Amino acid sequence: MLIKACAEKDVYSFVGSLMYNRPIKKSDLERQEAKIFTLAVGYRSGINRLSRESRLSGKRCVEIRDIIWNTFPRMKDYGQQAEYFANHSPGNYIATLTGRRRYFNNKSRIYTEAVNTVVQGSSLDMFKIALADIYKNLTNMKLSSTIDNRSRIWHVMHDEVVIQTHQKRCRKSGRNGL
Repeated sequence: MLIKACAEKDVYSFVGSLMYNRPIKKSDLERQEAKIFTLAVGYRSGINRLSRESRLSGKRCVEIRDIIWNTFPRMKDYGQQAEYFANHSPGNYIATLTGRRRYFNNKSRIYTEAVNTVVQGSSLDMFKIALADIYKNLTNMKLSSTIDNRSRIWHVMHDEVVIQTHQKRCRKSGRNGL
């Protein structure tokens, strides 16, 4: 369900619509609240912390947590599996999708750090692969270019890549080249 929700719609708007029983747009404040709750529940924050930080009652926080667990039941299993693997693997490590390993000496935050390593670390791995592919494609375009050979990766920030290129290279998207 989580994969389907991510592929078909904005997952935080989706969770927000379940929390508030109405459609939630990306620009709505409730979407940000849904995002905070989804991530906090995924990282196993307690009800007291959720209540304190959201200023909602403990009862409402339990309801929201249950909405998230019931909507995405494998999310909870995933975290428990990551924690188990990190605790029981030789050398106490967890690996990203590309096999990068993170070893754990301190087991007090192993659940949160194991989940974060796989999710964020794998995301970084995929981004680095995509960035290498973009660079390779830009290099191939330069070799076959009759327009110019100045297309380049201009800026990288979080999960965004800005490419500077000649206006004639831009696809028709309603935007001008840099």
